[in-house]
Amino acid sequence: MAGDLTGSQVGIGGKVVQIQADGFATVLFVDGAEATGVKRRTSARTVQARRSLTALGRERELARRADAVETGEPVQVYGPSGIGKTTLLLHATGRGTLGTAQATAEGTVLLSARGLPPEEVLQEVFLATYQVAGLYLPAQSDRRRMLAALRVLVVLDDLGCSSAELADLVQALPHCVVVAASPRMNLTGGCTVGLRGLPLPAALTLFQDALGRPLTAEEPAQAERAWQATDSLPGRLGLVAAYLREAPSTASQTPVRGSR
Repeated sequence: MAGDLTGSQVGIGGKVVQIQADGFATVLFVDGAEATGVKRRTSARTVQARRSLTALGRERELARRADAVETGEPVQVYGPSGIGKTTLLLHATGRGTLGTAQATAEGTVLLSARGLPPEEVLQEVFLATYQVAGLYLPAQSDRRRMLAALRVLVVLDDLGCSSAELADLVQALPHCVVVAASPRMNLTGGCTVGLRGLPLPAALTLFQDALGRPLTAEEPAQAERAWQATDSLPGRLGLVAAYLREAPSTASQTPVRGSR
C-alpha cells in the first residue's frame, strides 16, 4: 500500500482502519460486521432513461454494442474526451436496449469509474449488488468470490486502466457482461467500438436540439463551420450551441457604447 492515505478509510476483512492527520497521524481501529451480515440485494441498481438523452448518428455503434452484450462479450467504447462515450452508455442503458442476455438477467450496475483503480471499481460493484451490515468490508478474496456469482450488466464510464488490469477486472466478473468507456482501446478478447466525430446531418440536429428551436436561415452555415472547427466532437458542438443560445440575452443586457 502506497501513497497519501490522509483522510481515508481502509477496509481489511472485518476491520476498518480510519487514518486521520492533525499534525500527527492517528489510526483508529473500528470493529466491523461479520461476513454473515452480507446478503444479495433483491435487484441491482436500475437506470432511468432521461427524456432529453439522445445518441445522434450512433445507430451502428449502438447495434454493435447490443449484439456483443447479447452474446456475453465484454465491450469497450473508446475515443477522446467530448466524443460522446458517456451519452452512448446512458442512452443504451437507460432505454433498455441492452441487458436481455442471460448474463445480465439480475439487473444493471452503472458506475463512474473515473480515477478508480480496478479493485475499487470491484468494491463499488460489490456495494451496488450486496447489502452489508455495519462497516464490514470483505477481504479481496472474499469479495471476488461473491462477485463471481453475479449475473448483471456492469456499465463503467470513464474507466482508465491498463490492458492487463481491464482483463483482470473482466475475469473477476465471469458471469457478468462488462461494458466500459475509456479514452483508448486496450480490451482484448471482446468487442471494441471506436467513436468518431458526428456526421454533419447529426451535428445539425444536435445543434438545433441544443438551441431548443429550429435553426434560422443563417444558422446551418454557422453550425457547419462549428462542426469543422470542433473536429465534429459532439461535446464541443454542444458548447458552441449553448453559447449561441445565450448570446441574444447577453447582448440585450450589454449597454451600447456611448449611450447614457
